[in-house]
Amino acid sequence: MWKKCRSVFDEPVMILVWEWEEVGLAFGVFLVGQFLFGPVVSTGIAGVILGATYFLKKGQPAGAVVHWMHRVRFPFFRLPGVLPAQPHPYGPWR
Repeated sequence: MWKKCRSVFDEPVMILVWEWEEVGLAFGVFLVGQFLFGPVVSTGIAGVILGATYFLKKGQPAGAVVHWMHRVRFPFFRLPGVLPAQPHPYGPWR
């Protein structure tokens, strides 16, 4: 017997219209910008990043920004569970 479930588990976590990774990226730029540029400029830069991700990601699947960050080897970012290929030497006596 099937029961109705109130939650959908395969949808991404959204904050307004952005995924949580995109908001976290903009917030990180905002925090670093506070030290480098000041509050007004860093707020503007974070707003530009959120606006750019909104328009560039339109029509893309969920997680497109995360996969792009992994593909371009964004500093301090790795997808969990993705390990680099390890060379295995082959020989009859190994």
